[in-house]
Amino acid sequence: MDLVQNARRLDLCWSSLSCWAKFKVVLTMRYYMQQLRHIRSTTATPGPLGPQPAQCHGLQFGYKPKGPFQNTKALADHFQKELGLAGYRGYTPPQPLDESVFADLVFTHNDLNMRNILLDHDEQVWIVDWGWAGFYPTWFEYVGMRLVAQKDNYPDDWQTAIKFMVEPSFDMEIWMASIGYTFLDEILDKVRADECQPRIWFWSRWLWSWRINLWRR
Repeated sequence: MDLVQNARRLDLCWSSLSCWAKFKVVLTMRYYMQQLRHIRSTTATPGPLGPQPAQCHGLQFGYKPKGPFQNTKALADHFQKELGLAGYRGYTPPQPLDESVFADLVFTHNDLNMRNILLDHDEQVWIVDWGWAGFYPTWFEYVGMRLVAQKDNYPDDWQTAIKFMVEPSFDMEIWMASIGYTFLDEILDKVRADECQPRIWFWSRWLWSWRINLWRR
């Protein structure tokens, strides 16, 4: 494990970064996430690394850990149970999930908030705090990043960038919000009207401004 010298937490320095520096962070995170997706479970046991199944943490489970889950069916059964509780939370239950959305387990950091992303003096990106990491369905990272960004009220440009850093799963975000896993009252309208149509112009504008600045030089 490396000690990151003179590093800055991303949540503390994000607003001071240039558009180009932010864009480089997003591209680097995208590369890191693609590398993690290549690491797949061979045991079909969801959750943290270890010789035995262990409790699972993450906002996808709420504020308290859940499990352990012996296999992907047990994980699917957990979320079907949560679906049954949606009505008690005041939500209209959506359709049950197909178990296939739990079948493919990939290595997941599972706590990618801005506090766990560091920039060193060379603006190299470091990811720390792997305590909740493990093998989870492919949509877990995206939904987890979205939930923590909502909970901590992260900047709009960071929330927009999430779908460029990790493979988005808009359907699962809507489904989770439909059973009460959201920190925004308007999340359903926001997801359907906005996030399902990725604002590519946002990042294109950054690239275009950068190209103009280079041309002026």
